[in-house]
Amino acid sequence: MNDQAQRRGKARPANAPAGGSSAGGFSPFRRSGRRFPLAVLATLLSFSVGISTTSSASPLITPHVATVPTAPIDLLASGGNGSATLTWSAPTSTGGAAITSYVATALPGSKSCTTTTLTCTITGLTNGSIYTFNVVAKNSVGTSPGSNPLVGTGTKASYAASILSTGLNFPQCAVVDAAGNLDVADFYNSRILSFSGTGAPTELATPYGPGCVAVDNSGNLFVDDYSGLLKRFAAGGGETTLLSGVVPGSSGLTIDALGNVYVAGVGPTHSNVVKLTPSGSGYTQSTIGSGFSDPNGLALDAQGNLYVGDGGVVDPTGTAAADSFIYKITPGGVQTKIYDLGLGGGAGQLAFDASNNLWIADPGNNRLVEISPSGVVSTSDFGGIFGAIYGVAFDGAGNMFLIDSFQSNGDAANRGAIYQATVTTPRPTVPGTPQSVAAVKGNASATLTWVTPSSGGSPITGYVVTPYVGATPQTPQSFGANATGGTVTGLTNGQTYTFTVAAQNANGQSPDSAATAPVTPSTTPQAPTLVTAVKANASAVLSWQAPDNGGASITGYVVTPYVGATPQATQSFGPNATNGTVTGLTNGQTYTFTVAAQNLNGIGIASSPSNAVTPSAVPGTPQSVAAVKGNASATLTWVTPSSGGSPITGYVVTPYVGATPQTPQSFGANATGGTVTGLTNGQTY
Repeated sequence: MNDQAQRRGKARPANAPAGGSSAGGFSPFRRSGRRFPLAVLATLLSFSVGISTTSSASPLITPHVATVPTAPIDLLASGGNGSATLTWSAPTSTGGAAITSYVATALPGSKSCTTTTLTCTITGLTNGSIYTFNVVAKNSVGTSPGSNPLVGTGTKASYAASILSTGLNFPQCAVVDAAGNLDVADFYNSRILSFSGTGAPTELATPYGPGCVAVDNSGNLFVDDYSGLLKRFAAGGGETTLLSGVVPGSSGLTIDALGNVYVAGVGPTHSNVVKLTPSGSGYTQSTIGSGFSDPNGLALDAQGNLYVGDGGVVDPTGTAAADSFIYKITPGGVQTKIYDLGLGGGAGQLAFDASNNLWIADPGNNRLVEISPSGVVSTSDFGGIFGAIYGVAFDGAGNMFLIDSFQSNGDAANRGAIYQATVTTPRPTVPGTPQSVAAVKGNASATLTWVTPSSGGSPITGYVVTPYVGATPQTPQSFGANATGGTVTGLTNGQTYTFTVAAQNANGQSPDSAATAPVTPSTTPQAPTLVTAVKANASAVLSWQAPDNGGASITGYVVTPYVGATPQATQSFGPNATNGTVTGLTNGQTYTFTVAAQNLNGIGIASSPSNAVTPSAVPGTPQSVAAVKGNASATLTWVTPSSGGSPITGYVVTPYVGATPQTPQSFGANATGGTVTGLTNGQTY
């Protein structure tokens, strides 16, 4: 075994025996609380007073002294900006006394939160650092064991509870199968163990020195062993060798949802990664990565990219130490180096969690490395807590399983242990959602205001406002990093809009805010057109054509008479008017007129002036009319009357015989009298 371990740069500790077993164990599915049954013997006394009859004895009872609660269960954590929010379920037993509080602690460090509910948020954490978490329950008696078997009961981690330590010997790879079981390759014991529920593990297969295990959706096991063989153990029984020449005991094995098997460390120098594609009753082999020093861990992301951990430490010739790298191979075959584990690093198993974060077991540096989908790298150095973490796996509930291949917890008899952890990494996120977003209509625009959200741990770089017509988004508009509002332009007057606002930072864009109340941009109406005027007696009759309403209904019209350039008193007309009579004018005075429409925004643009008109009436009645008879004639005189606002153009004199009018006779505009001729002498007129 030592040649394989040395070639891969994973030498065992000097005090580790060649094989071994350990006592005790912990199942990932078993609650971590312990019961402490206590009983107190009660002495029952019966006595009598006076002459009364002694009662019958009560039933025997055994009072129990209250104990500390059992551990909280189902602990989960989610990272935030410099924080982590934890949730858990109540202990299965309160210990006989009401729970008074819960205390959650982040490790490393001692940041904590105290609550009486089943959730709390720990703040003050460092973005980019990996934390594990523990929750204890308290009652009047004391403090429960911790919820997380990985971190123990106090602020100092004990890391003392393994899923199963008895008999394990250099486990270095594990996978959660489709049924939710944790399947572990127990290298030195040449077996594959499956942990399910709270019972003892099941032995699934006994390959020689299994380095890693993968399971397809049908339950078939794929194992690469120390003989350099890749074998399939059918779910229904039967063993088939699929490939030879694999680096002995490699952790580089994974399988996708289509049943394609990926194997690292193939070829004469073990420098290739190959893919085995199901084909009929067999597999078709293809090389999808090459040129590695010691390809070991493999993992597939949600987009089908394959990640390869190149073991490094000692190159294939064994002559020099080398850095260990992580590579990405796209479905199209592009191979890129994405991370350097550094000199002394050595990639173990790789795995993706439910959030598509890549986790790398780095036993060379005794740490975990996490790479987020956006490329943020977080690391956690375990120091002397573990022997060497070679394997990492996740189940569907978000639980992390760590495979410690060497001795753990100071137990010299323990050759390996499996831990369950609730782990998260606080890191900057996208900003929070802007709140209290409001909009006020304008002219083909709307002015928005909002309350600045949380930055998400990275400075806000701007805001995006999206107008909506109904459910249809319009062209977004951008505003600066310090904006708490802004005017959205280019809108259509009369169209109803709502708006959402999102904040941006270096990590991306926040969710959209709630939509504003609807607003309808509008302005004052345009100018009426075709304004004409017709004079009348002390008035003028106007007509016009209605204008564009500016996006809001016209509520009326305002007509302004002008004498020269001087405006006179305005007169108003209704919203549907297209004509009207302007009264109160002075006959004989020349006027022009403008018309303006109004809506809820105010009075709009006035029209061009109308044609000029001079209101007038017929002349007044001549006064002091007198007649002097003559020969077949009569000479009349009169006093000039008012002109009616228009110059007198002449006079008409009508003779009457009794009530019968005779032929009228006309006189000039300036006449103040005249002789009516053609009369009959002797006839009275």
